[in-house]
Amino acid sequence: MALRRSERPLTTGAFRVRVILGTFGVFTVLAALTAMIIG
Repeated sequence: MALRRSERPLTTGAFRVRVILGTFGVFTVLAALTAMIIG
């Protein structure tokens, strides 16, 4: 249990980083699509 507890913060941090990168990727894709449609 102790090992799992110590690993939880690392996994949550990695998950947060993945979510942030995913949101940035989605925003960049939407921005590119809108630029192509407008441009």
